[in-house]
Amino acid sequence: MNILLWVLQVLAAFLYGASGVMKVFLFDKVSKDVPSFGALPRGAWMALGLLELVCTVGLIVPAAFHWQPALTEIAAAVLAIESLVFIVVHAKYGEITPIVMSGALGLLMAFIAYGRMVLSPISRGTIEARPVARTTLPACARRNLAMPSLWVSVRLRRLAASSLLALALPFAAQDAEPVTRETREARQYELAQLKPLFDKCYEAGSDYYKNGWRSEALWCFERATKLLPEAGNLKRFTSLLRDFDNPAWRKKRWRSPRAGVDAGFKRRQELYDTSYATALLKIAGHHERDDGAAAQARARTSYLDALAIVGGPYEVDAQGQLRLGKAGTIPAEASRRLIDEELVLINGKRWLRDSMLKSLPATAAVHEARSDRVLVRTTTTLDEATRLLDLLEQAYSSYEARFGPRKTARPLGLFVFPDNAAYQEWCKASNHGGFARAAGFANSGEGFAVTFPQPSLDKTAVHEGAHLFHFDVFAAPMPSWYEEGIACFFGHERSMTVKDGKLATGLEPTVFVLAPLIAGGRLQVPLDDLLHGDAAAKIAGNDGSAGNFYLASWALYWFLSSTSDPRLSTRFEEWESFALGSRGGGEEDAAELFDRLFADVRADLESAFAAWLAHPK
Repeated sequence: MNILLWVLQVLAAFLYGASGVMKVFLFDKVSKDVPSFGALPRGAWMALGLLELVCTVGLIVPAAFHWQPALTEIAAAVLAIESLVFIVVHAKYGEITPIVMSGALGLLMAFIAYGRMVLSPISRGTIEARPVARTTLPACARRNLAMPSLWVSVRLRRLAASSLLALALPFAAQDAEPVTRETREARQYELAQLKPLFDKCYEAGSDYYKNGWRSEALWCFERATKLLPEAGNLKRFTSLLRDFDNPAWRKKRWRSPRAGVDAGFKRRQELYDTSYATALLKIAGHHERDDGAAAQARARTSYLDALAIVGGPYEVDAQGQLRLGKAGTIPAEASRRLIDEELVLINGKRWLRDSMLKSLPATAAVHEARSDRVLVRTTTTLDEATRLLDLLEQAYSSYEARFGPRKTARPLGLFVFPDNAAYQEWCKASNHGGFARAAGFANSGEGFAVTFPQPSLDKTAVHEGAHLFHFDVFAAPMPSWYEEGIACFFGHERSMTVKDGKLATGLEPTVFVLAPLIAGGRLQVPLDDLLHGDAAAKIAGNDGSAGNFYLASWALYWFLSSTSDPRLSTRFEEWESFALGSRGGGEEDAAELFDRLFADVRADLESAFAAWLAHPK
């Protein structure tokens, strides 16, 4: 979105710059054949031309230098409003083409203004004043909270937004929930409970910010924005503070952690978290007394938020109430529902379900082994989970050496079902029925893989782990042969071994291993079938072709990655870097690009691949 807006800004600057120059310096020449230029005196047209030139500068300079970025939004808003004036003028003279042009430019400028206000704001380059000023507004008005250094910027945005409402409306979201009296009263009660803690978090964050403790200030401000999402300007400032690549933060000298500050901050974190959970329990109890569905949903959300803040494992007292430490307890009836629907036993202790376990609602208890990089859960034994964790930890280093670091902090996840039947049932229930016959499945969207106990469990775990890792580094979808070839490079019965707990992966294919793929100098899996085949479809078809497809995918990936033929290696490197680096493309785009790049050497590719299969080097 940022790139699109920059392209539109540069295009608009060019158009309005040319228009302004014509109005100021070439008015006599351009006004001869345009009757509507007589609607206003020459001085008015020159003033509009000067305004356009000023706005042309405003579209580019403030955004480019991260200086008063609100001026870019104001410039776009002014030009959008100017287009309305031109539409009226041209309409009086019946000039259809100028009306269409003015309308199109007006919508373009409205979109730029809306985009820079909402969709992709330009971050400020300098925020020198610390956010310490507190307002004395009532709780319901705290949404207007703003940093002192952002005061002018915020109000300029509001002025521009009010002027642009009619033009920007087509781009605005239209799905906001209607606010009922009950919803408003419920939120007012919540604000009354949460406002005191919001004030504490805000004050603490301001103090930390003033003294140069960035991470501590960021935590306090993030907690404050979670308490009161209505504080929209504080949320914006927090997002800027979180962006450590911002030039302003690079120049600022942040203090390094100090033992006293660190210890005091931890105590403050515990105190604020306990106070927050206590307030949420009170709010949940208040909503639970209302029989309405909306109130019950609010109560449930508050209980879940309180559980998440306190963190597990959770204990149950003699009355059947979930205990949340110093924050209090959840009533027995609500506790029973939460235990049945939202909690799960992990290594014998109750924990809140994360995204992985929420997708496995039928699983009530699991064994877990985890590290900072890998998470393994099984329904078999803890020893099995620990063994697989060690295996994937070793594989993780191999993944990273080939692909580079992942772009997410979540651990690489693996879940092992108790048996094949449970795995197939989950695949069908989660709309992944095409993988029900597979040995495993990498759910890249959720960040974990699933499988079941089988003789090839180790190979499957490493194979699916490679899928997850590769997706976290390169999000662009690739052809099936490439994705499976990379996964088989690490996890295939012929590409890896495990001996005495030690994993060796990335083993070179041998003539014996590749023998099923070549006979009489001819490929047993035609190259076209390989390049455009789909592994999931072959598994679902259950026709016995999937095994050779996986083997051929691994062989082709290995061949193209290691060939010394510059005609093939150069094309493959170009295709790989372009396709993997393009997040906007699709699988078909990558496949079509491969076909285009290799079109003139397709016969050479096929013959060289066949020769390599017979004598791999």
